[in-house]
Amino acid sequence: MASSVLRSQIPLGGICDVESAKHVARRLFESYDRDRNGILDQGEVAPMMVDAYKGMSKGFNPSKSDIDTYLRILDRNGDGKITIQDIEALAIKYLVGITGESPKRPKRQYSKFVEERLDVARRLFRKFDQDGSGFITENEVPQLLIETYKSMGIHYNPTLRRCQIMDEND
Repeated sequence: MASSVLRSQIPLGGICDVESAKHVARRLFESYDRDRNGILDQGEVAPMMVDAYKGMSKGFNPSKSDIDTYLRILDRNGDGKITIQDIEALAIKYLVGITGESPKRPKRQYSKFVEERLDVARRLFRKFDQDGSGFITENEVPQLLIETYKSMGIHYNPTLRRCQIMDEND
C-alpha cells in the first residue's frame, strides 16, 4: 500500500524507514569504494558526482574545487574522511526525513484551547507508541482514532480497512 498516513515506521515527509535508508547507503558506498578501504576519497567521489548528474540527464565534469566542496558536504561528522556512517547519515536525512540534530526553533505559542487539544493528542500518541519509537503502526491507527474521537465526545468505530480506504482517498 502506498500510504502516507498508515506506512509503518516511516515518518511524515520520508519515503522509507531508517533501515531501508541504511541499506541504500551501504549499496551506494560499496559501489564507489573501489579500493574497499572503507573511505571514499577524491578519486572515488568524482565518479559519484558524474553519475548523480547523469541521473538527471546532465553531463558534468567536476573540477577539483567541485570535488572538494562535495567531500565537505559528504563528511557529515567533519573528520576529514567519507565513511559509511557519513553516507548513512545523508541517506537518513534525505530518504527518511529526519536528522540527528534537534531543530533550533522557538516553541510556538498556542491558545489555551489549542494547547489542551495538543496535550490530548500527545497523551494519546504516547499511549499507542508503546515501544517509544515515535511511530504508530498501521494496526494501531483504528484504536488511536477511536480514542481520539472519544476524547472529543464523538462515537466512531473505524476498521483497519476503513482507515486504509480513507488514506487511499487522500
